[in-house]
Amino acid sequence: ADQRHALPKVLSTMFQAVRLVYYLGFRNCYLLGADFSMQQDQKYVFDEQGNPGTVRGNNNTYPKINQIFHALRPVFDKAGFRVFQLNPESQLTAFDYLSFADAYAWARESMPTTIDTVGWYEKD
Repeated sequence: ADQRHALPKVLSTMFQAVRLVYYLGFRNCYLLGADFSMQQDQKYVFDEQGNPGTVRGNNNTYPKINQIFHALRPVFDKAGFRVFQLNPESQLTAFDYLSFADAYAWARESMPTTIDTVGWYEKD
């Protein structure tokens, strides 16, 4: 049977966010704060109340998203698109864990120390 039809149906902006990172040309994506667990007393890390239905709904959706990302992982790997989970306690298990410090250092390796702006305003 086709595995795509066995996957759960779920709407999540997280899929579009990860896709956008790829479309913009990035080949490393670092997920910061994707814990995939919502508690009644700590719904969000920012000042938002939410409601009991939000907690229940999100906690039911997270495993489905995780399952879909597990199915997408080989596709990402084949395309050279690497997604890393930066939360060591996350329940999002589809992606390898990388510490924030290591992700920051790795991202900085490819950044120039100075930016050469010569010719930016020249017409081709």
